[in-house]
Amino acid sequence: MRDVDDPTEDLVLDSVEFSSPADSCIAKFHRFTTATAGWQTYHALYRRRFVLNLVSGEKLYGEVCQEEKDCGNGRNVQIAHRADAAYQQAVKGQKIDVSKVK
Repeated sequence: MRDVDDPTEDLVLDSVEFSSPADSCIAKFHRFTTATAGWQTYHALYRRRFVLNLVSGEKLYGEVCQEEKDCGNGRNVQIAHRADAAYQQAVKGQKIDVSKVK
């Protein structure tokens, strides 16, 4: 999904599921943002992973890294794994705790 007003961002819906304990729909997204300056587009991507309660609009989990600075050494994969864990916990109605997820 691309915002017409902001062509530097792409939003991707990874998963959505009904959560009986939360009586709501829970969704997992990732967003890519490309930095721009004037006519030049930089490849400084920001990668954001987040989990939302779609009914209340509450952001249940979120984490970001910048491609050229701190997404290396597998950090982007760790962020994806923590977002997966947060999503599963939210769907099950559990408290979100991704501190032990690698």
